[in-house]
Amino acid sequence: MNETQKIRITSVFNDIRRKITVPDFDGGYITSVLGSADLDMREAKMKGTEAVLEITNILSSTYIYPAADWDVRLELTEIAGNVKDHHENAGKGKKRLLRITGITVLGDVFIR
Repeated sequence: MNETQKIRITSVFNDIRRKITVPDFDGGYITSVLGSADLDMREAKMKGTEAVLEITNILSSTYIYPAADWDVRLELTEIAGNVKDHHENAGKGKKRLLRITGITVLGDVFIR
């Protein structure tokens, strides 16, 4: 990972699993086409109070595991896709915000 601690994951006809444990996570990008991406950030610490994770998901599945003390805001466009948020993110008392933006086309995005 580079000094800004942004993740970049690209999965085309492939399955990728990554576990991020950095002390200064600053967002990033996930692109998945006809594959899957699994990103575990449960042990990561956010650099500031907000990070943006941009997802492009086409005929794929993307699984995001945010840290328990992060609130999650979904700003995804769904085109014949499915987005499910199973993360415990009531937002009360949580000082960090993970904004998930992007698009899913004929695919699934799951927040666990």
